[in-house]
Amino acid sequence: MTFDPPSRRLFISRETHVMVLNVDTGSVVGDIPNTSDVHGIALAPDLNRGFTSNGTTNTVTIFDQTTLAALGTVPTGTKPDSITYEAGSTRGLRE
Repeated sequence: MTFDPPSRRLFISRETHVMVLNVDTGSVVGDIPNTSDVHGIALAPDLNRGFTSNGTTNTVTIFDQTTLAALGTVPTGTKPDSITYEAGSTRGLRE
């Protein structure tokens, strides 16, 4: 799970997609599909982008943090796991 305090959204990995909740109401406000075996979610609010590491497809999905629309995927090494965004360098880091 990843929490975004300014938007009050909680991003929850759900095996094949990411469910997005409004923490104040508990309601589902969106979904990011096709994130097969998603292990991690990183947010880059200064870029209005989010990223998921997708273990089964060996990819990272890039999404618009406001609309939650998928913007594309990028290939990674085998079975990407956790993912972190480092704002100081504006680089994504995988572990």
